[in-house]
Amino acid sequence: AKAPDNLGLWWLSQAEAELEQEKADYLFYEAVGQFFREQAAVGLSLEYFEKWVEARPRFAPAYQRAIYQEIPDWRREHAEHDRKHKEEQQRRRDEWMQYFRRHLPKIRTGEAHPKVLHDLASAYFGRLIEAHGETELERLSNFLDGDADLISAALNGFRRSLERLDLPTVHEILELDTRERRHFIRQPCLAGMTELYREEPSRVLGLSDEVLRKAVAFRYTNLSDDQDWFKALVRARPTVVANVLIEHVTMLLNGKKDHIGGIYPLAHDEDYSDVARLAVMPLLREYPPRARKKQASGVLDDLLKAALRYLDDEDIKRIIDEKLAFPKMDAAQRVYWLAAGLVIAPGDYESALSAFVGKSRARLQSLASFFGDRFDRWIIRDATREGSLAYLIRMFAPMCSPERPRGAHWVSPAMHTADFVRALVNRLGGTASTAAEEQIKKLIDDSTLSAWHRTLRHALHTQRVSYREATFGHPTVAQACETLENRSPANAADLAALVGEHLRELVSEIRNGNTDQYKQFWNVDKHARPTNARPEDACRDTLLERLKDRLRPLGVEAAPEGHYADDKRADIRVSHTTPNLSMAIPIEVKRDSHPDLWTAMSDQLIDLYTRDPESKGRGIFLAFWFGDRGMPSPPTGSKPESAAELEAQLLAIRPADKRELISVCVVDCALSKNKK
Repeated sequence: AKAPDNLGLWWLSQAEAELEQEKADYLFYEAVGQFFREQAAVGLSLEYFEKWVEARPRFAPAYQRAIYQEIPDWRREHAEHDRKHKEEQQRRRDEWMQYFRRHLPKIRTGEAHPKVLHDLASAYFGRLIEAHGETELERLSNFLDGDADLISAALNGFRRSLERLDLPTVHEILELDTRERRHFIRQPCLAGMTELYREEPSRVLGLSDEVLRKAVAFRYTNLSDDQDWFKALVRARPTVVANVLIEHVTMLLNGKKDHIGGIYPLAHDEDYSDVARLAVMPLLREYPPRARKKQASGVLDDLLKAALRYLDDEDIKRIIDEKLAFPKMDAAQRVYWLAAGLVIAPGDYESALSAFVGKSRARLQSLASFFGDRFDRWIIRDATREGSLAYLIRMFAPMCSPERPRGAHWVSPAMHTADFVRALVNRLGGTASTAAEEQIKKLIDDSTLSAWHRTLRHALHTQRVSYREATFGHPTVAQACETLENRSPANAADLAALVGEHLRELVSEIRNGNTDQYKQFWNVDKHARPTNARPEDACRDTLLERLKDRLRPLGVEAAPEGHYADDKRADIRVSHTTPNLSMAIPIEVKRDSHPDLWTAMSDQLIDLYTRDPESKGRGIFLAFWFGDRGMPSPPTGSKPESAAELEAQLLAIRPADKRELISVCVVDCALSKNKK
């Protein structure tokens, strides 16, 4: 609460009423303090105090102590120390100026002893107390007392230092850094690069690769903010930067250093994308399987995230499998490799990750560290499966609370993890699939997640709304009329039903027609007798041509090999476009002898193709029946003996949440038993 304006006068009244003098003096000092602080001091002035004390003599000693103060000995000693320190600084400055003037000619040509140039460059970069200022030139000018000749010579010497014949090699620069030592010529060369780029950027980019490599090596052993010249090299000469970075990081890893600079930007700075594409895979290969724990969180973490951001998933998978083959890998490191695998191929790594982490608190913390950074939310890709999202929620939610404390507070790692869990829950809540609904329901039923049940119930409501919006749209009057008159489809569901009906009619014609149409799917001899079944693609193309003829009058297009998620291709893509809406239905085709006959519906059609927003989750699985010629065994039961039995078994293996969305059609191409 704000103090009343007359608080000072109130303190005086309390002092006057207090009989014990020590307490009265204390209250009097409070009133004087209000006056000197100019707070709540209405009515107080020196004249007022003079008159007030004159009328109350017992406060005179306290008043004298309050307005007069002797200078204590320590203040005098401090002032004397400051004077001597300034004199010493000036003496040193004078000696420096004489020292630099004696070496001025060689400073100008960059031939001075490296220590001379080092001292000047330290002032240039503000690493000396005597060198103050906002810019490099201001700091150097203040350090050299504004001596124009010395300033000009120093700047020219920095630029010329890059031409010295005694510069160390890249390997020498990096090797010395592993021993936490550095060359005196490093600072002048870095200052020289700054000045060259400031004068004309093309002068830096025109330097030889050898000089640039040395400058980059000096930069990576300096661990300072990136200068403009270095940012330009990162963009224009990524190969030079990447080669030095690979050599430097490899040496530091082998030297068992915990803190290794230059890795973080690879994952988090878009400007480093080309450098990351060149450097990340070699560094991952060089990363030791028995690295220190701090190296895993500080180096491997960023290398893997850079890989996930810029490299091909197949290349990442190969290096992950190679590394996981090492039996004696540190536990934290193994968690990181498995976590990266979970991102690119959940089906291949989820069970291995779950088994390895188990109930180990330390391993769970490592996993949370990999996923929980607030800057790395992009690591959970749009294509991540609902089951993988739920798995991560189940792992991390018990470690944190969904509630944040009120007011100012320290943001702990557990709070970062809670933010990540919340993001995962929101992702599930925004996923328009029945699988997402089922996963959220399972999470709500999990008693270990009771603290998150309110958040999960809200996500369930949001998910149901999202699903309804994604899978249903009210047709217009015109669209409804089109549907009722058996013309163009109104939405994805209508298109799927239309295509399914035409396929069933075609199946009936092929099997029951009086012209033995099923022979179109067989190779025949010179007497038109069937010999062996045609390849799958040939069968598809034959059926597709007949389907096109039926759909073309309705404005529906059917084409082979439609492109879908993860650069995969469905066998047939049926599509229809109106001015306000685009819809498409994928059709996956398999012969009865195909080894993926029983898995393609789930692994290909559902997991890859029906994710297309234009399909609204709908698709058709079509199989060609030739009479059990080399058919793989079904997951349950015996092999079917007819096309009808095959269709029944395929219908039975549809996931429960997809039965309204996935249709099955079997084309009976088996040789007729009634005809020879």
